[in-house]
Amino acid sequence: MIASAGWSNRVIAALVQIVSIPLFIRLLGLDGYAAFSVISGFICWFALAEIGLGSVLQNEISARQAKNQSLDGVLELYISILIFITIACIVLYVPLSFLINHWLSNTFGAYRNLLMVAGGLYILLLNSNVIYKIFFAKHLGYISYLFQSIGNLLWFGIILLLTFWHELKFSPELIIVITLIPQICVSLYLYTRLNLNWQQIHVIPNLARLKQYKVVLAKSMNFFWVSLTSNFVLGVDYFFIAKFLNQHEIITYNIINKIYIFVAFGYSVLLAALWPILSELYALGEQSSYKKANVTLLKYIFSAFLYVIFASLLIVVLRGYIATTLAKSTIEISIELIVLFCIYYCIRVMVDFICVALQSRGQVRILMITAPLQAIITVYLMSLFVNKYSLLGIMYALILGFILTAFWMLPVAYIRGNRRAS
Repeated sequence: MIASAGWSNRVIAALVQIVSIPLFIRLLGLDGYAAFSVISGFICWFALAEIGLGSVLQNEISARQAKNQSLDGVLELYISILIFITIACIVLYVPLSFLINHWLSNTFGAYRNLLMVAGGLYILLLNSNVIYKIFFAKHLGYISYLFQSIGNLLWFGIILLLTFWHELKFSPELIIVITLIPQICVSLYLYTRLNLNWQQIHVIPNLARLKQYKVVLAKSMNFFWVSLTSNFVLGVDYFFIAKFLNQHEIITYNIINKIYIFVAFGYSVLLAALWPILSELYALGEQSSYKKANVTLLKYIFSAFLYVIFASLLIVVLRGYIATTLAKSTIEISIELIVLFCIYYCIRVMVDFICVALQSRGQVRILMITAPLQAIITVYLMSLFVNKYSLLGIMYALILGFILTAFWMLPVAYIRGNRRAS
């Protein structure tokens, strides 16, 4: 039930993101949608405000349930920390948003308050979404998926209704409010369904609680570090896009990126299925089981390769229809750009599957080494290529960033792990 709810939620979220593109362009115009798409691309950076607290809480709940221990005071403590962190991050972010706005004036110059409004609401949304991890830890993941889908359908329904009044002009700030507030309300509603002692929730901690905060936050820093380094690998592109690209290039990148995210959802099903299979084979510790795991891994990688290539060929054939339907022919999706995206996602396929294989047998140190190195290289390459090659430069940097690091480092680590086992 949880698995089917999860896939349904992902499909709904991905489809809503794609189908809403022409609606947003109609409501905002090209300039407004370009700014809106960039701010939406910053979501992984706003997610850092949660500092890994949700993952620590989820593990804590699972561990206590496994040992039949009480949760008395645990949820109240973590929610108190979450409220404190959310307020602190929003207060710190507001002045920072104006500095970012000045730096990215090419995109946000006409929308001075967009970064401030969107950032504050995204921090509130993503931190309140910790509630979903609480329900997952309580083995009620289907509730999390259901309410996430409800939140997505609510804002999409409102946007759809607004398009009937197409003569009205909307600002990106207002559209951000309309899309995020329903999701925030859904998340906050779920907190009322927990059996909490609200008198134990304190926004301002005393000295004793500060010591508890310190212990919890020390656990969350590892999760925060992983998220931070991952952002520099996979989330730095929108900063360079906002700085150097024009509105048509921004919209082109955003559309093709959303389409490939939808494509990636397809092979994520294989990733989810592969982890338990490999874990069981590696747990046997036999040479024959490792060989079987290697064959299984190669089959899954090859299948995902073919899937991405087939999807890319389909995108090439339909690129004119995609541009007409989603952007009213205001953009042109070149074959070269699709080829680069295809290469990038084929590389991602191998890296993602090797990552699953390494994690399924507890070989995670190499991931901690590779991610920061790849982040530094990717940022440097983007600073070299984007200004010179524009939109294609983004893809050159992303592809080379993987090729110079994770594309060869992770397979080497995996092969060495096999040799040790044999």
